Amino acid sequence: MRQRTYRIPNTLREHRKAIGLSQAAVARILGLKDNTLISRWESGKCLPNFISLARLLRLYQTRFEEAFPDLRRVTQNNRGQD
Repeated sequence: MRQRTYRIPNTLREHRKAIGLSQAAVARILGLKDNTLISRWESGKCLPNFISLARLLRLYQTRFEEAFPDLRRVTQNNRGQD
């Protein structure tokens, strides 16, 4: 059976660009080896772990609700579809 894949809508890319940083620069600041995870987070393929998320929100000077404005709606709409 094929698994459904969901994209997690977010504004991480917009916040990063607003402060003028590249994905590689954000990865360096967070202590990551490259920008692969930054790309995956921005595209909604996966979520950052709690520590990385806290660091991102602080770096971008934003709140969770601003970075993931549609997350509540998406999770509510997907309930019971598994």
